[in-house]
Amino acid sequence: MLARLLQSPPLLLAGVGAVIAAAFVVPWWERDFYWDSAVFGGLAESLLAGGGYRFMDQPHGKYPPGFPLMLAAVQLLGLGVRGVHALIGVASIAAVVLAYHLLRDRHGRWFAFAAAGLTLINHDYVTHQSHVLSDLPFLALSLGTLLAAQRLQQHGGWRLALLTMGLGVCAVLV
Repeated sequence: MLARLLQSPPLLLAGVGAVIAAAFVVPWWERDFYWDSAVFGGLAESLLAGGGYRFMDQPHGKYPPGFPLMLAAVQLLGLGVRGVHALIGVASIAAVVLAYHLLRDRHGRWFAFAAAGLTLINHDYVTHQSHVLSDLPFLALSLGTLLAAQRLQQHGGWRLALLTMGLGVCAVLV
């Protein structure tokens, strides 16, 4: 099993990322919300209730609507607070795996593995996993955009162009 993991750095990164995410996210399932978290949640609730993009009955213009829409989708699926934290955990793991793939082609797999591995132990990265904030979904979408743009440059094609544009728009909206 260990030999297989060592042959597949993205799988190893995802596994280690999942362990770190679980260690830092699970103890915080029911707490660790901040003002920004409350605003994102309030915007999601307003969207779900058909009240538009409003917070405390006032039109909102500070945050773009992407992350509140993600939270609304999680709530619509009935996943609650645990689903919101799972969304953040999945985004954090995706960001590390995408960072690996982005660096691998240019610098080799072990450099990419080391750089992505350093992300796993970065203080801000680890602590943001327990916060309901848009940072990690934005990071995952941004890295996805850069990876798609890199592949577009290498291979071309309208599908990759559409994927790159779509991911870029989603990143900006988050």
